[in-house]
Amino acid sequence: MLGLRWREWLTKKTLGDYFDSINYYDIENNSDVDNPDQRIAEDLAAFTQTSLQFFLTLLISFVDLLSFSTILFSIYPPLFLVLVGYASMGTFITTVIGKQLISINFAQLQKEAVCYFLMFLMIEVAPQIEETWIVEFYG
Repeated sequence: MLGLRWREWLTKKTLGDYFDSINYYDIENNSDVDNPDQRIAEDLAAFTQTSLQFFLTLLISFVDLLSFSTILFSIYPPLFLVLVGYASMGTFITTVIGKQLISINFAQLQKEAVCYFLMFLMIEVAPQIEETWIVEFYG
């Protein structure tokens, strides 16, 4: 229910701003974007759903952490401190490795983009190559 109300409010506000300004005229007449109002509505739906889901996941995780930490600390405080240290070390190691993975992932995306571009060029140039090959082969 909260997600629907937020989506309704955000859609009304965004589309209202879009239609009230000169942006609507510029985008409709000078752009290759088709159905911008529909795209805005769909993007807002995805944004509100994802944001709300992320917030609820964080809230549930925080409540779980707080409740289980309280129970564990009341049962055996030294074990609680060991687990806090263990989790902190794991978070640190994950952060260090994750930073390296970001640059590796970015490099992979760049290489894939170059590959797709070269495949596109091959498709564009293939008829000319084939024609040249046929002329050279058959004389």
